[in-house]
Amino acid sequence: MQGYCDLLTREGMVLEHVEDCRDVAEGFLSGISKKLVMAEIASGLGKLSVGEGVLSEAKLLLAKARDLAASGVLSYGMIVARKPP
Repeated sequence: MQGYCDLLTREGMVLEHVEDCRDVAEGFLSGISKKLVMAEIASGLGKLSVGEGVLSEAKLLLAKARDLAASGVLSYGMIVARKPP
């Protein structure tokens, strides 16, 4: 997140608030996981037409995102900045 803060300040913005929200990232990924399970169930029941391999690829991408979040590479944060008068 520091890189984003540096970019904003270099561009003349004043940082008002910076917050690391790593816990939000895991919650977001958990929500995606639940939706993916529902899509698998709907597909298995024939209620959702999904291209072959799409759900498998989605599960692989979700696992990669979870690994990245656990290692701190993928995160979530909030930056509030303002343009000075």
